[in-house]
This record gives sequence, C-alpha cells and structure tokens, in this order.
Amino acid sequence: MHENGFFLVEVMVLSAIAFAIAALFSLYTISGKSMEHTTIQITAGFLAQKQLAYIKGDTAVLQMYQNGIIPWQDSDDPIPVKKNGIAYVINTTVDSVPNNEALKKVVVVVSWEENHINKQVSMATLVSCHG
Repeated sequence: MHENGFFLVEVMVLSAIAFAIAALFSLYTISGKSMEHTTIQITAGFLAQKQLAYIKGDTAVLQMYQNGIIPWQDSDDPIPVKKNGIAYVINTTVDSVPNNEALKKVVVVVSWEENHINKQVSMATLVSCHG
C-alpha cells in the first residue's frame, strides 16, 4: 500500500539530519570564537613579555623610573597599543624589594576589553640593577 506524504520515520530522520547540521554550525561558531580569544590572550602575553625583555635588556630604565610607572618600551607612543584591532593598555610598575637594594620588582599588566568584559594578563619578575 502506497501513501502520499511523509511517514513518521522519514520526518524523524530528516529532523535528526537537520539537528546534526545545526550542531556542526554551532561548533564551528564556538571554535572560531575560541580561536579569536586565544589569539587575543597570546598577544597580550607577548606584549607583557616584550616589555619585561626590554627592561631586562636596559636596566638603566629602572634607575630613571625608580618606584614608579615605566612607559611602554620607554617611548612616547600613544597608549593603548593597538594590535589586530584590539586596544591593549600596558601598565608597567617598578618597586623596591625589601632588604635588597640591588633588586627591583617589575610588574607588567596588559589589559583589554573583549565582548564588553575587561580582561588582563600580568607578569612579574625581579631585575638586578647592579651588573
């Protein structure tokens, strides 16, 4: 016996296929956002490492900015630093280490806004000012 129209089994199979396709598109969107977030976070970490490497390579900067805020790469470039369409604000502070005049604690905080949420990465190190 042949009937026109769809059977319940056919409708269920088509629904399952449609659901699977929608799930794949959803995963694609989620993975794209995840990759974008990862790229932004890696860039922030790179900027912090770059600032720390600059200070370690030129400890005279620490003498100029004792117990204060060090500008980005010791330049007059405008803050924030823009990379890949994201504005990163980089704050670098230097503080004395108690009971050790030869060491300075350098903290770099890189912050940015992502999806209307403020995010940040911070790195710290000790730098010898004498030799």
